[in-house]
Amino acid sequence: MSRNKGLSILVALSLVAMLSGAAYADNVAYLGNPNLLQPGDYPGYSVGWEFTVGANPITVTKLGTYAGNNCDTPVGIFLTSSQALLTSTVVPNGSADIVTNSGIAYKYETLATPITLAANTTYDVASVWVPGVWDTQGPISVVSDPAITIIVGRYIGGSANNTTLQFPTNIQGNSPGYLGSANFQFNVTPEPATMCLLVLGGIGALLRRRK
Repeated sequence: MSRNKGLSILVALSLVAMLSGAAYADNVAYLGNPNLLQPGDYPGYSVGWEFTVGANPITVTKLGTYAGNNCDTPVGIFLTSSQALLTSTVVPNGSADIVTNSGIAYKYETLATPITLAANTTYDVASVWVPGVWDTQGPISVVSDPAITIIVGRYIGGSANNTTLQFPTNIQGNSPGYLGSANFQFNVTPEPATMCLLVLGGIGALLRRRK
């Protein structure tokens, strides 16, 4: 293979990686802890939690809810600063896409159009809660993917008896137990500058090998 052809292939593959993010596997935002579920019966409330994206943007591919919800469940992500709903879906009761982490099972629905969330920005993820029972045992701790930071110690609820997903404006207490309400999966999206450095590094390595 000629040097020029090799360079062309390397650049093309790098551009594909930049555009698709295909090299990055889905991460689960909230990794789960069996001690975080908490008693609650709040039909119609939009219950969820806030999080801040880290240094790199993330692309959300699936939204999820606690697998114990025995009905179709609306789930969405809001921009905290404006309370705007950015994306949402309904996770079906019979979903077979179930992931269990540390004893807590979540069911997911793939978004028709994945959405990218900006770095260093705060969002809310929430689901419409249905009558049910959560159980808290032992010490409470919070585990999240390192690409995001969960804002801990907040139970957030919307208006009662409203089955329409809404921004969870009312802070009702000081417990992370309601993290069990909603979840999402995502890919980490490298900054363009980082990808450019990777491309240039690969080209430089190829040139050195050819000399």
